Amino acid sequence: MYTCFYRWASDRIDQNGVVAMVTNRSFIDSRTFDGFRKSIQQEFSYGYIIDTKSDVRANPKIAGTSHNVFGIQTGVAIMFLIKKQRIEGECQLFYVSLKDDWRKEKKLEWLRNHSFEKIDFERISPDKKQNWINQTDNDFDELLPLVDKDVKAGRGEGAIFKFFQVALKASGMNGFMIFLKTILLKRCAIL
Repeated sequence: MYTCFYRWASDRIDQNGVVAMVTNRSFIDSRTFDGFRKSIQQEFSYGYIIDTKSDVRANPKIAGTSHNVFGIQTGVAIMFLIKKQRIEGECQLFYVSLKDDWRKEKKLEWLRNHSFEKIDFERISPDKKQNWINQTDNDFDELLPLVDKDVKAGRGEGAIFKFFQVALKASGMNGFMIFLKTILLKRCAIL
């Protein structure tokens, strides 16, 4: 829902301006927000993220009431987005994360004692799947697939097996939910 508020704010600042919001932190590393992260990168010149962590669902060792800055179970992030008309190129993203195990008093003290210009942000570079943090470094996309529909159709060579088919479908398996041994044996004989 909060992504709608980002959209609303972004549409109202024209070509120069700042959007600053305190929201749920899930946009930072959730796979479902890759499109949101991509639109941020396309529409803004700079992005600054302060991740207070404290997502109780992601870390059951902490308590929302004692570790979250608002005393809730959902993690919290503060994001500043800057749009400048004359800046060309990709959005520059900067990120800082507070320690997950810090209690809320320590996090609030950190926020009070760190003016924006003195925060030691880390520059982050998104990967091709729009991940900002927790990026994977693997060659999975370059591996030879086991099967491929184009190879089966004769339009390619890039697969280990040229032919494949579905061996057994589970759609008729409900007939095996029988508790009488005699009926079960009769049904199995039909197969």
